[in-house]
Amino acid sequence: MRFNNQNTINEILADEGIKKCIGAFFPESILYMIPDEYLSKPITVVGEEVMMPWGGPFMADDFLNAANQADDIVKNHSFKFISLWEEHSEAYIPDMSKNDETSVSLMVKSTCASSCVGKNRPAVIICPGGGYRVLSGTSEGVEFAEKMEEAGYVPFILYYRLAPNQFPKPQDDLVKAIQYVRTHADEYGVDPDDLMLMGSSAGAHLCASVAMLEVDTPNCPNKLCLNYPVINFQKEMHEDSALALVGNDSKLMDMLSVDQHITPKYPKTFLWACEDDLLVPPSNSVRMADALKEKGVEYEFHLYPQGGHGCGLAIGTSAEGWMDEMLKFMNGFSPQSTIKEITNIPELGEINKYLMFDNNLDIGQGNDFYDLTLEFMRPIGWSPEGIIKGINHLVQQVENGAKLYRVYAEEDRKADPAKEDVTIVRLIPEEIDPKKPVMILVPGGGYTAVSVVVEAYPAAADFVNCGYQVFVMTYRIGGFGQFPKPMEDVAQVIRFIFSHSVEFDIDTNEYVLNGYSAGGNLVCTFGTRENGYEKYGLQKPKAILPIYGVLRVKEFAHKNMDIVEDMLKRMFGEHYKVSDIEKYDIMSHLDEEYPPCYAVHGLADSLSELESEKYLKEGLDRHNIPCVVETIPTAGHGFGDGTGTDAAGWVERAVDFIEKI
Repeated sequence: MRFNNQNTINEILADEGIKKCIGAFFPESILYMIPDEYLSKPITVVGEEVMMPWGGPFMADDFLNAANQADDIVKNHSFKFISLWEEHSEAYIPDMSKNDETSVSLMVKSTCASSCVGKNRPAVIICPGGGYRVLSGTSEGVEFAEKMEEAGYVPFILYYRLAPNQFPKPQDDLVKAIQYVRTHADEYGVDPDDLMLMGSSAGAHLCASVAMLEVDTPNCPNKLCLNYPVINFQKEMHEDSALALVGNDSKLMDMLSVDQHITPKYPKTFLWACEDDLLVPPSNSVRMADALKEKGVEYEFHLYPQGGHGCGLAIGTSAEGWMDEMLKFMNGFSPQSTIKEITNIPELGEINKYLMFDNNLDIGQGNDFYDLTLEFMRPIGWSPEGIIKGINHLVQQVENGAKLYRVYAEEDRKADPAKEDVTIVRLIPEEIDPKKPVMILVPGGGYTAVSVVVEAYPAAADFVNCGYQVFVMTYRIGGFGQFPKPMEDVAQVIRFIFSHSVEFDIDTNEYVLNGYSAGGNLVCTFGTRENGYEKYGLQKPKAILPIYGVLRVKEFAHKNMDIVEDMLKRMFGEHYKVSDIEKYDIMSHLDEEYPPCYAVHGLADSLSELESEKYLKEGLDRHNIPCVVETIPTAGHGFGDGTGTDAAGWVERAVDFIEKI
């Protein structure tokens, strides 16, 4: 941070760029309340000695945080402002003090377009509150944006016109923002049909009123999140918001009392308030919930006992979990969802059994594994946001007809009941391109489990978005799946897919194998002629994509870890020999007919070794076979598609590799 509490307000505002945009993070009107003699005193002194008209001290920490955020934007261009009413350059910084069309803007991360393009993520436009007079741009803007980005959304923060600008100017600004996000959907990797408006207090009224006014137009949002909202301008209202927006115009007060004008077409809505809100009566939210219920609109309402007004993320209050509740309502799940919840989805039927197949891992710290939350698993490397994205995509695919196939014939399954669990689920893009190779995804799990929901379905959503048909497979594991049975299963999956080429609209025999952890070991073993594709009479894969793969089993066996010993027993039996390990050593079987590889590995992976991929590349380089090893600085083990981590985007980079070979 550039500024600290020994700096003065005058020192900070001497920078013209910071002076122009600090209003995006801290209400400038508050600065006008500070006596002139304190503008040149350290901020810590101002916080100790200056009292605000409402009886509290000057918010020194909030101002300091706002100054450093503004400085970061000016100096490092971490965020960019998009002017909505005028054309400006990429370096545009609005002058918030002007409070006119020139200052109306959307703020978005500068790297958003390059990192999100092609991902088709949901978007959210965040409208901070402040009674239509100021904007709480940090606690109800930037902090929300950070959390929504972690949840897989592309967040935009709207800085709209305030009093003395009155209706319809703020509403016009939000409509303009909606139009911008949807018309630039491809640029930001946004799904134009999955746009949420999130507003707080008066900002919530702005969102709710625009949804009401635009409900029959292309400018209507798809869903709403209303935080302690101002709703009604006639009864138990927040008078200051009403006066700021419409003055004493009774007709406008009626028209903009949102709960009075709800129709069945109103967007899906989540709203919440706190019983101890002394500023905006929580009855506003109660009446809104009643109106939504009456009109049959899908909604969820929470009235928390304690939190007051303007509490933002509500840390330390009874409302603290509101965002998780909202995400669960909007997306079906949240990071607080349990593994049991995401593996028992009625719409998925028999697929549920294969979302976390045969898990015997002892990682629950005294809890049953399936009662753990996705958030609990984050420290070991899982991406809750990626899992949620993947499972939602799977549900959508099933709604569109996706189903589970058993790849072995009935007589084979009777002879070996474990073959009953060798399955695939086919996921398809909107338009099938038969010229693209099919993707076969092989999850890991130490040959003890098949962690399909953690690894395969998140990446499958990305591959489908890139136009590829994807087949997610399960295979025999544990005592029923000792080597070479998993290889037999991969071979049978390939045969099954190409025997259904007419049904699946496949004109080519090209395929790509993508495996994770133990699944990475499996697909790389299948890439060898002696133990893989040639042994089973199949053509060579077009490419292999091992993700944090366990590739050097001989070296892995030397690790004195229970999980390693368990994996080896699952692979080769209780009384395995060194000769068993050596027989399936990938590095010993690399030759000029090995497939090209794109490998990804996190530097923070404490389970599998980055050296595996390095040895793989060295071996393939000797045979002039294309091989890329992408290292991820902070990713651990089990990140799947990488959503919410610095591994995000590896799928698109791997696709680029495939399409160039």
